[in-house]
Amino acid sequence: MHEATQRRLYRILFIGLAISPMLFVVTVAAYRQSAWRIAGMEKQLTSRLGLKVQISGLTHPLPFHTDVEQVVLSDPDTLERVGSIDGLRIQQTNRGLQISAQTVSVDASGQESLWRCVHESLLRSPAIDCCYAAGQIQDLVVFSDVSGQRFEQNLHSVRIEYDRLCDAIGPQIAGPQIAGPQVAGPNVRAEHREWKENGTGDLVGRSLRCQFQTIAATDDTQDSRQGRLEVYRATRTLHPVTVVLLDCRQTPLSVAATFPAWQRTAGSACTLSGLLEWRLDAVSTLTARNVAIAQVDLATASAPLLPGRADGTATLHVDQAFRYGPQWERVDGTVQLEQFRPSGTLLKAFQGAQVLANRKTFAFRWNQLGLHVDADGQTQRIDTNEVIRSLLVPLAAGKTDRQNVATRLSRILPRSGIRN
Repeated sequence: MHEATQRRLYRILFIGLAISPMLFVVTVAAYRQSAWRIAGMEKQLTSRLGLKVQISGLTHPLPFHTDVEQVVLSDPDTLERVGSIDGLRIQQTNRGLQISAQTVSVDASGQESLWRCVHESLLRSPAIDCCYAAGQIQDLVVFSDVSGQRFEQNLHSVRIEYDRLCDAIGPQIAGPQIAGPQVAGPNVRAEHREWKENGTGDLVGRSLRCQFQTIAATDDTQDSRQGRLEVYRATRTLHPVTVVLLDCRQTPLSVAATFPAWQRTAGSACTLSGLLEWRLDAVSTLTARNVAIAQVDLATASAPLLPGRADGTATLHVDQAFRYGPQWERVDGTVQLEQFRPSGTLLKAFQGAQVLANRKTFAFRWNQLGLHVDADGQTQRIDTNEVIRSLLVPLAAGKTDRQNVATRLSRILPRSGIRN
């Protein structure tokens, strides 16, 4: 080989070895900031969250760390904005992919889309058996993993296990009957869908969505309102999950028609509105938020146990409530009394509680320590266990003298008072 040819080959080899690493670094850096990389990240997050994800850029502050800038969440069906995420970081660890965020904002109009898309994504995801999530909403902390969920608030903790969930949804779901003036309808539309695992085609879940609409006709206009009943059932053998959501915030339901067992307690005119979510298992966990139970007949509610008579109606507003099996963990809300008139021995019992006397609206908070009633800045705690014993002990002993029950209640209510 000629000497000139050797010099040319050495020169080409030197330039290649010197430039190739730099060219590789530049190519990788350009790919990380390219539209292809952003589109791939959007597709990956969309498949994990169930929502359409749009991002504006990516940064890599540390190895195996990716910071996502300006994340916008949208409904994949309607393309309407659901919310946004600030400070989203994706980190590859030895336990798998870890996703964290500083702030998650959900639009008021996107709450329903968020709930629906996330639940559908959980039913379809092949990686449902290796998911773990933790989050905090004000003072409520939520932990979710493959075996169940745990809710923590202040000193109270509720654990929901998946290993004893019911095997099937009931064969029939009664259609809700709507209570309201001059209702033309309701117009009910049901949709049943099946979810299959990607790749194998195995059935992993079913969902039933029942949307009902009422049209309240007046002289000039027609008011159209919608509600929905959704049932999600994951058919996996290891951890089956059943979730029932009842949304009747716009369309109050007749308690007598929807929950016949409540009619004996609340009366035939009682209505229910709000957002309720059940996780059906052996203990039937219930989560309720912004629920209103209106037109409760006080005479019907107080007749079975309480002495005397209480005329009038009550409206119960529940801000939040958590129930695990037969026991309520915590209930916060307010009570409004309309034309409340206790009489007889019941009046004597309530006159002892100074905070409750002559009040029409008061807030309450119930937990394991008892019932806390707040009116005009004064708080009184009532020992509910002692009240129950006062009601049940005379009945268990065969004593039907309601005067005796009223006397016991009048002693308990003022003695339980704690003023701030």
